[in-house]
Amino acid sequence: MLVTLKGLPLTYNKDMQEDKEAYFRAFDDSQACLQLSAEMIATLKVRPAGLRAAVSDPLLLATDLADHLTRSGLPFREAHGIVGAIIRDHGAGFAKLPAAELASYHPHLAEIASSLTPRASVQSRDVVGGTAPRQVAMALRRSRRDHAQASARLEEHRASLPNVATLAALPW
Repeated sequence: MLVTLKGLPLTYNKDMQEDKEAYFRAFDDSQACLQLSAEMIATLKVRPAGLRAAVSDPLLLATDLADHLTRSGLPFREAHGIVGAIIRDHGAGFAKLPAAELASYHPHLAEIASSLTPRASVQSRDVVGGTAPRQVAMALRRSRRDHAQASARLEEHRASLPNVATLAALPW
């Protein structure tokens, strides 16, 4: 909005009431989303059995095959084609294929055959923002630190606000 105002000649600045409606609506919508998110997170119930069932689908491991091939130097479009052929031929059963069978599609796949498990998949994503337990623990520590800092800033701000007695004593 400031860029728009900057580009207008001075005389237009007097009639800019209509620009504020969209701004205030966006602010209200953002505030409502934050409030809804806070309420949702406060009532969140994690069900480990349900999570385990959700990650037990072997087709989720197809990405690991493609990732392994691209780390081995294969272009992604080729890796995608190879993994697509494996899924087309074996469906969800591909995760139980022996190393020799996977190697028939590409020699580098023999290396990963024994580690096609949901746990190995999660642990292999050890990058910032990844799903590896170490990364999740680091993200939790960062979030807790940031929350503590924000709470401290909020308390400092609240402490600097005048209380009712101070306001009542002012000579209005």
